[in-house]
Parts: sequence; C-alpha cells; structure tokens
Amino acid sequence: MKWKKATFLRALKGRPMPVSYQGWEYRGLGLTLERLRSAKTETPTRWCLTHIGTGHAIAFIEGEQVEVMPICAELAEEMDWSFTGLKGWQNMAPDMPRLVVAWMDRHVRVIERLQGSNSYQKDEILANKIANRSAK
Repeated sequence: MKWKKATFLRALKGRPMPVSYQGWEYRGLGLTLERLRSAKTETPTRWCLTHIGTGHAIAFIEGEQVEVMPICAELAEEMDWSFTGLKGWQNMAPDMPRLVVAWMDRHVRVIERLQGSNSYQKDEILANKIANRSAK
C-alpha cells in the first residue's frame, strides 16, 4: 500500500462546480482531512474517502492517518476504481455495492455512512465535469 500526495476534485452537496482538494491518492480513491482531533470538544480526527473518477464521497472515517489509511486501502484493493460516471462501476465491478457495504460493516466503529443527495441528475453532471477535467 502506497498512498501518495495528490490534488483531486470533489463534488460537494449544494455546489454547482467541483472543488479542488489536496490529500492522498491510492488506486483511484482519495483521502482528505476533514477535521483535526480536538481535546477540548473530544471530537476525533475525521477523513473523507472519495472516488476520484467521480469526485463523490464514499464515507467519512474517524481516526488518525496511520489508522485510517490501511482501512481505506483495504477498500481500494477490493476492485478497479478507474471508472468514471456514477454508473461506470456497473460494467467494471458489478459487486461494488456489496463490497462497499461489507467493508463498512467490518469497520462500523469508525465509518460514517453517507446518504445520497436525492438528485441523480445533478450528481451525474458533477461527476462528468470531474471526469472531463481529470482526462485533460
């Protein structure tokens, strides 16, 4: 497992254009720091795992970088994440939903599952913008 520093685009709920983030990349998945641990409020460090080909978040993971990277690498190594478009996984990895859910279930103590935006059309437009920019 070798995560490398990278800049990639993320689709954010309620934003019409993708946003550039600096983080770490491994096998088509991106990891960005969302929040540092706070002793004052007792909140843990939180990361966002993103599919780089669409810019869409997969999950939030709590923990320190040394703990989170192997958990995320486990999912990265489950399948080929090089697809683009929100339905791109259907041909490349039809088992993706089952694999992601199983991964989340194995790490339920540190993973926050995300809910969709309820707007597939807007999500697909953002995913296509990200795919087009990444291809350049």
